[in-house]
Amino acid sequence: MLNSKLLINPDTGEEYVNVPVKVAAKFLDFPESAMYEALKQNILPFGNAVKPINGTKWSFLIPIEHLKAYVEARM
Repeated sequence: MLNSKLLINPDTGEEYVNVPVKVAAKFLDFPESAMYEALKQNILPFGNAVKPINGTKWSFLIPIEHLKAYVEARM
């Protein structure tokens, strides 16, 4: 059973808008390192990653609506 309390930002007490990768991995019981790689490869249906052309740091986007829809579709 998924722990929806994980989707609450402890700083604001509200749901995340963009779920941190670490939180999404824990929520889905998925290895964090594998989730980072899957997002970079664009193979997860609920999020993605982008890297600026001249940059070295990746940015990750996991909209909470997409994550919830993914979970609902799997139930």
